[in-house]
Amino acid sequence: MSENATRATVKGSERISLHGAHAIGPVPNDERFEVTVRVRRKMPLQSTAMTSFRSDQLPAKRQYLTHEQYAATHGSDPADLAKVVAFAQKHGLVVVETSAARRSVFLSGTAANFAAAFGTTVEHYEHDGGTYRGRIGSLTVPSDLVDIIEGVFGIDDRPVAKPHFQRYKQAPSIGIQAMLLAVRLPPLNWQSSTTSRLDWTVRGSVLRLSNSVVAIAKLILKPTFRSSVFPCLMSRRSESVEQVTIPRLLIAPTAK
Repeated sequence: MSENATRATVKGSERISLHGAHAIGPVPNDERFEVTVRVRRKMPLQSTAMTSFRSDQLPAKRQYLTHEQYAATHGSDPADLAKVVAFAQKHGLVVVETSAARRSVFLSGTAANFAAAFGTTVEHYEHDGGTYRGRIGSLTVPSDLVDIIEGVFGIDDRPVAKPHFQRYKQAPSIGIQAMLLAVRLPPLNWQSSTTSRLDWTVRGSVLRLSNSVVAIAKLILKPTFRSSVFPCLMSRRSESVEQVTIPRLLIAPTAK
């Protein structure tokens, strides 16, 4: 009986083209790429649910598997891996690596070899976002491998995820010096006794605000950043608050 007569469909391997995509031509037969074949476990993880970390036990009484124990218990059976390797080599595919712990057989080959091995047609598709190598329909393998192989990944390289974050243009930051200079207070008349008390109140509030900002900055900023973040308010020679330089525009006497 021929292999084609005893082939079965790999569960979950059905594919349709992306929305709006259309085939623009077959992939060249000699184009090479890599494919990962996922193999079943020796023992399902559910079988250890009663003694795993999810059970109702104190932490000191729980049993945790090492990497070696996990691979030996829940990895792939070497006999299953050997069957997949023999199948791949029969179709001219190169076995790059096998891993029982990762339950994977990594294969390399041409598009023609993969198409023949898994009973599919590999084509280039074009859509609004670009192009991709893809296929439609299901993959098939010999019936004695259909329960061993859980998935075949890499023949179709269509994008499977789309970023949804958005980049917003950062608003221009205003420095402390620019903020203080933006407060355009009228100059004080030092020879007049009718200077408004409001002028002194506003000026004092601005000075206290600037001193508070500097004090907080000295507490939360590292020394290496102080001179670069507050070049107009910080003295490079001293870290004390008394060395703060306040722009003279805040209190500017009237020219005679």
